[in-house]
This record gives sequence, structure tokens and C-alpha cells, in this order.
Amino acid sequence: MPVTEKILHILNGDCAAPAMKTAGLPGSFLVWREIYTEGPMPENLSDSDWRDLRAKFLSSKGVSYEKVRAELDFMYETLDQAASDPEYEIVLWLDICPFDKALKKQLLERLNKKAVCKVSISEKDIVHASLGKAEILKLWQTRKNLNG
Repeated sequence: MPVTEKILHILNGDCAAPAMKTAGLPGSFLVWREIYTEGPMPENLSDSDWRDLRAKFLSSKGVSYEKVRAELDFMYETLDQAASDPEYEIVLWLDICPFDKALKKQLLERLNKKAVCKVSISEKDIVHASLGKAEILKLWQTRKNLNG
């Protein structure tokens, strides 16, 4: 994979994915499917124990534990793999709703501990799913580098 495509776009929820993919952004897309505004959020658990606890809570909403746990494993492993590669850029596409604020907090805490890659954010007061190609590309060009 060329270095220019070592980009992981993280989206909160499935609704934004079609618009983002249609815009022609380089890299791959990861839809983050977690609800950090609900359920247990203890600190100081191992990754495995954290995922287990969260999967048990999320599966109480009607999806099987196995499916939820597999999704959590996939999300965290994909994130960690990109974060450990200095040639990668992770781009967080978030709005300012409570769900996205909670996601931002969780992801940045994890990335601050693990990331050797570039981390950037496009954070606006609009839902990315409602944007057209030109608007998405403008946000892409003006994303904020969080590495300093």
C-alpha cells in the first residue's frame, strides 16, 4: 500500500460512511459502533476485560454477545494497528453531539497512550452524513493535526 493511502478514517455511526466514501478520500474507513454515553466505563481494565464488559452491556440491547465482541475486537485491533505505524494517519470525523464528544474522549485517551502515527480531526457542528462531496473535501483539506 502506498504511504499516501495509509490513512484510517474513523466515523461515528454508519450514516456518514456512504457520503465519505463517495467523496473519494484516500485510505480506508472504520465505522466506530460504540455508545460511550451509556453503560459501565471503569478505568484500569485490560483491553480484553474492557471489551468483555462493554460487549456484555451492549449485547443487552438485543445483539448477540459474540457479534458485539467480534465488532469491538475488530475496531480496536484496526485502530491499534494503524496507531502503531508511523506512516499512518488516523482521521477522526466527528460532530459536536454528546455521542461524538464521548467517542473523541475515549479514542484520544487510547491514541495518546499508543499512537506513533499522525492523528487529525475534522470536528464540526454538522453531521458529516449531510454533506456533499465538495464540503467533505474542504473539511479533509482543513482537518486539524492533533500531534502538535
